Amino acid sequence: MTTVTLKEEDGWYTVEAKGHATGSKEMCLAVSVLLQTLHSWLVASRIPHAASTGYGDSEYTWKGNRAAFDLIVAGFLRLQGTDPDHISVRI
Repeated sequence: MTTVTLKEEDGWYTVEAKGHATGSKEMCLAVSVLLQTLHSWLVASRIPHAASTGYGDSEYTWKGNRAAFDLIVAGFLRLQGTDPDHISVRI
């Protein structure tokens, strides 16, 4: 199971994903695509951010762009709605 935690505090936004969607290649791919899209957008938009990635775990933190946060929240909630056995989203 992949657990995604999305946090907003004082204009800071964090997206943290832990674990693997074991048993669902599609969910693993979907989570990876959302996270890589967020990262690419932060880089292309030149928004200062911190990124930490490792085997099965990723975390992205940035300040001041609510739209990116809202979009990524919607994406992860949609994934959870389609396959709650492989992804859990916490806000």
